[in-house]
Amino acid sequence: MITPLSNAKPFIDFGFGTIEKQAAQGETVTVWLSTIYNQSAYSFTLNVQNATVTTISAYEYQLVFNTPGSHEISLTVVPKTKKASLQSNILTLTVV
Repeated sequence: MITPLSNAKPFIDFGFGTIEKQAAQGETVTVWLSTIYNQSAYSFTLNVQNATVTTISAYEYQLVFNTPGSHEISLTVVPKTKKASLQSNILTLTVV
């Protein structure tokens, strides 16, 4: 059975499927959206706290954390019709 792309759960990672990572304070970390969506039909929101976020595209985000600790990152994809949102997996970034 083929799952319609509109119902595909978003998958984000730090690259090559990595979902956990360690970084230094002030280091730039890239988060990628691996699931493909029609950008004109969806909006994308990266869910993260205590980070400076630079949106490169709907599929690439750069984050900088200046506080140590464990941080969770996820992404919400919302159809322009706003009927239902899709929530991604959760990444864990440990900042030292």
